[in-house]
Amino acid sequence: MQNTHILYFDGECIFCDSWIQFLYRQDKKKRLLFCALQSDYAANNIDSKLTKDLHTLVLSNKVKNKLYIKSGAVLRVLALVNPIFMPCLVFLLVPKCIRDFIYDIVAKNRYKLFGKKELCAAIPNLDRSRFIVK
Repeated sequence: MQNTHILYFDGECIFCDSWIQFLYRQDKKKRLLFCALQSDYAANNIDSKLTKDLHTLVLSNKVKNKLYIKSGAVLRVLALVNPIFMPCLVFLLVPKCIRDFIYDIVAKNRYKLFGKKELCAAIPNLDRSRFIVK
């Protein structure tokens, strides 16, 4: 089944861009669509608290109508795109407050460490139909 999930991410973050390209390459079954949190589509389809907090990665399961955020989204999206990452799900046993604390440290420092780019910069060699740009 294709396009069962949407991953919302900070479209101006270089670190996030690299992460999205990695996930895209791993997702051979094309289960994921990608959408910037800054887009109109995100504003119309997920809670405004989530679109305003660009530190938050959001994974939407369209089949189950469920949202996962921060570390929960990271772990689940890894397992979704490639079975080799299934063991990562064991970290869901770690309390969410601890997982999200580590996630927040990385998220709050990503611009300092990796920089920022223009929204909607060209994504080389990727199938644009997998990116929601509305």
